[in-house]
Amino acid sequence: MSSIKWWDEKKYSAILLNGFKGFVDWPLFRNVWENAQCKLCADGAANSLLAETKEKFSSVNFVPDAIVGDLDSLDELTRIEYQKANVAIIHDSCQDTTDLTKCLKCLEKIPLSNPVFVFGAFGGRVDQSLSSIHSSLLFNHKRIYLMNKECLSTVLQPGNSSIIINEKHEGPICGVLPIVQSKTVVSTTGLKWNLDNANLSYGSLISSSNKAVDTVVTITTNQPVLWTICFKNVS
Repeated sequence: MSSIKWWDEKKYSAILLNGFKGFVDWPLFRNVWENAQCKLCADGAANSLLAETKEKFSSVNFVPDAIVGDLDSLDELTRIEYQKANVAIIHDSCQDTTDLTKCLKCLEKIPLSNPVFVFGAFGGRVDQSLSSIHSSLLFNHKRIYLMNKECLSTVLQPGNSSIIINEKHEGPICGVLPIVQSKTVVSTTGLKWNLDNANLSYGSLISSSNKAVDTVVTITTNQPVLWTICFKNVS
């Protein structure tokens, strides 16, 4: 059984996606980012990181290890500033992959890069939010935590998963969502509305706006599903 305790990860990587604003005011982001083994900015996310940390923080811990993408959104001044700080600029011109996929591919070459926290995975454009889930499915051998200020989501692979709830910081609102175009049968424990060999599919049944009522939630599934849980306090 796979056991998930995102809040207790010790060695991990972090990716910042373009469009995530106001993140340096979020203590959870600062803690995760500063302690990551490897920090990557996806293209234009480096612009936001530089602007926000320059205004409020001088810590070198905010400097990424690399900026990855097709670099169409990277400002020249940002590039110059980070090159002075010995940040690697990795150009990947492929137009068939997203910046998140490019970053995850880059992490494949780095030891101790698993699991991965991805900030700015949701919000804004729906197609970009869905593409974050798609990227997670492509790298199903990694534990990838997709995050914004409201919630954390992660893809659960087929089999049994045990999710340890940190009641101080998350819950009770949660969900179990189908994400592949195959028959998805799910059973759960620890939820207000548990599933018992339920066939999840859009247009029939999904488990959204559920509630965790136990400190341990178990999910058994025959196909990948998305587990999502809301944060209690983002200030």
